[in-house]
Amino acid sequence: MSCMSSNMLRYTFLFQRITGVSLVFTYHNYEINQSGILFNDYVLTTGGLVLPYVLSKKVPDVKDFSVKISLEKRNRVISKTGYIAYVCNSDDLNNSMKQNDFGLDSIIIESFSQFVIIEINNTAKGNFSKIEMTLNPNELNRGKDVLTVSTPFGNQMFLNCYSRGIVSKIVDKGMFITDSRLSPACEGGPIYIINGSIKLVGLVLTQLMVSNEYTGFNLCCNFYILYEAYCRHRGMHMISPLLSIKKEEHPIHRVSDSVLPVKTPSLKGSCISLDGNGLLVTCSHVINYGNNTPVEVTFGGESYNAKILCCSSKDDILDLAFLQINPDTPLPSCTFYDKNPIKGEAVYVVGYKYFWDNSLQLVSKGTVLKHEEQGPIYTSCITHSGNSGGGMFEKDGKLMAIVCGILFEENISTSHHCHNVGIPIKVMKKPIDAYIQTGDISHLESLCKTKDLYLSTWHLFTRSKL
Repeated sequence: MSCMSSNMLRYTFLFQRITGVSLVFTYHNYEINQSGILFNDYVLTTGGLVLPYVLSKKVPDVKDFSVKISLEKRNRVISKTGYIAYVCNSDDLNNSMKQNDFGLDSIIIESFSQFVIIEINNTAKGNFSKIEMTLNPNELNRGKDVLTVSTPFGNQMFLNCYSRGIVSKIVDKGMFITDSRLSPACEGGPIYIINGSIKLVGLVLTQLMVSNEYTGFNLCCNFYILYEAYCRHRGMHMISPLLSIKKEEHPIHRVSDSVLPVKTPSLKGSCISLDGNGLLVTCSHVINYGNNTPVEVTFGGESYNAKILCCSSKDDILDLAFLQINPDTPLPSCTFYDKNPIKGEAVYVVGYKYFWDNSLQLVSKGTVLKHEEQGPIYTSCITHSGNSGGGMFEKDGKLMAIVCGILFEENISTSHHCHNVGIPIKVMKKPIDAYIQTGDISHLESLCKTKDLYLSTWHLFTRSKL
């Protein structure tokens, strides 16, 4: 048997242990679709979609919902009915959601802090396979590959769809964010790590939205939080693992500190530290093209006023600005990538996403969609307002490009957040190195005011800023 066939059989066996389900909660005219996980002889899911109906008095009691359960067993779809046996609450998750502003109101926070346990009707005990889970939060770190199982839109044609992504951010010990690009009805879907074995590590809470727009990022809880609430509700003893966050080992974590938030009185974005002495690069549109705008950069919890060394105008080819701050401690910096990107290779975008007054540094994984010599880099990473000036990094953490925009269709006013553009660091490397060595600002100005005829084709991005 070939090595490829052996690996396929191995992964087929592993995927058979995935136990996602589709759920439909019904009460009179109300019908709610979401996902869940088969846990021994019960189904576990978040209360985030059903409990608001109870808290707002539209449904008298959560146990008044009837539940239809669809699951896969030996490549067959099995339909079952069930009932909500009980609801368990996590005070830790409730406090965590209150402390981190994701734009959720009090009823939604209370609902997503509770978990619904559904008992399946007419099911013999032990009829379904057990699952392997990890209760150790240390299993997760930023950049870790994860697999989410859900049923998009509650449509049975999409029962138990797989979506790959990465851990974009560890919010705290109980919550994390992924870039798995999930759809409505994903709530309650299980999240796995697959690395030689398959382990359940979390549950989807909700998709992160801004102004009714899906961002592609998803708020999730560590399975330990759910299991702890379950054990407390059932009066079961649970041996608690150490709840310390493991030092993140992914190369992206090592360079993420070089990406900093930058803001003006009216605009917010990201910037990148180019050396340890406070030299930064961002997009000129982030600082309003330097039009007498005060610029502030945050590092290590401290805010610094930034001096604009030089910046491009709206009419210039490259959307670049160079800043200088005088930090109290040396800034982390990144290594430049001196090769041409290869179409299809993995790439990571690191930048800031602004949820109301809460700024989060998020990581998204994608691929290089296209790149030509001396031309811009297109990727499929998730990018949003606030990512401009952030970094595109290759898999080992070397800086590949500066994020400058996304593709925008003017005729239908639609932004394509998974089609974005970056200025390759190769275009900037020599002038930046020359400035660092000599202090001669003309080297940076040559980038901001370049008249390179080949680069003039980049004018097509002037209406696709982030």
